[in-house]
Amino acid sequence: MESKAQLLREIEKLNALHDINVSLRTLDLQACLDAIAKRLHKLFSATFADILLLEGDRMSILASEGYELPNRGVTISASEGLVGWVVQNGKSLLVNDVRSDPRYYQLYEDIRSEMAAPLIVAGECIGVLDVESARLNAYDGEDLHLLEIVASTTASAVRNAQMHSETETWRTYYQGVLDQTGDVIYTVDKNLRLTSANAAWDDFARANRGETWLSSRVTGKPLLDAFYPAERQKWQTICNDLLSGRSRFYEEEIPCHAPGQERWLTIRAVALCGAGGKAEGIIFSTHDISAYITSQRQLSAANARLATLVDTAALLTRELDEATLLDLAVEKIWQLYQTRCVAITRRDDAGE
Repeated sequence: MESKAQLLREIEKLNALHDINVSLRTLDLQACLDAIAKRLHKLFSATFADILLLEGDRMSILASEGYELPNRGVTISASEGLVGWVVQNGKSLLVNDVRSDPRYYQLYEDIRSEMAAPLIVAGECIGVLDVESARLNAYDGEDLHLLEIVASTTASAVRNAQMHSETETWRTYYQGVLDQTGDVIYTVDKNLRLTSANAAWDDFARANRGETWLSSRVTGKPLLDAFYPAERQKWQTICNDLLSGRSRFYEEEIPCHAPGQERWLTIRAVALCGAGGKAEGIIFSTHDISAYITSQRQLSAANARLATLVDTAALLTRELDEATLLDLAVEKIWQLYQTRCVAITRRDDAGE
């Protein structure tokens, strides 16, 4: 009977470890911690199981199962209690009568046994798995070893989830910054598939490519599909040069075929390089310079008219006959206004 009970216990342990490993696959930190706390509580028939993470010189209980915590943000000193000893020493601990141990920090009156294992990542303790029971001598060395196995895999999963959360925070921050600019900014991977686009992309997409190219729908789409067929080979070559390292930067002013209006854009492209310096993608920015082009044309036209007026004034000061002056006036007026026809009439008062 004892062998059968031991076998069932081993099967239960294996199932629990499998369930914990499945829980660790998520990058949602809180969901991961909550699932582990539940499995620890069941695996060790615990009265209370919790997971504490280190935050500076304090530890916060981020997940628990068994007793209801007085509030979600319970914290204790990183040097307090049995879990504090585990953090300070980076070692596991098993105490089968906590009331006889001066290091014990009482959170619940009926707890008698406790074991805890550190969460170690790259030699650094980032938290503790803690299991407590209302029974004396509730756990043995085999239980502690099993808790250490769970702690080892949990530590890596927690760090991965933390890094993912930090990355998402920064991604959201930078996306917010990018959405504030009027420039169209977008990125592609090394296969030239779109990976992100800012809010200004949507206005451009609606005017040129339609609803199917909105930023919420473009992830994974080939960038070259956004260009007109006659332009695709050109941009394929440009992108290949950036990804291969033959160039790191590209800039060009191009006309945009917007319906019903003339627009000019400046397109810039820069290779996005990884830690080894190898291009992993490209970031593009498109700036509308239509107003600038229009103002430059207007300024050039105004300068040309001014120069013509100055030349005309200089000619009129010369001693020229009337016919020559009229011919010059017609010529200059045509140059100023580019009209189809210029005529000068003269009032003849002799017939009155």
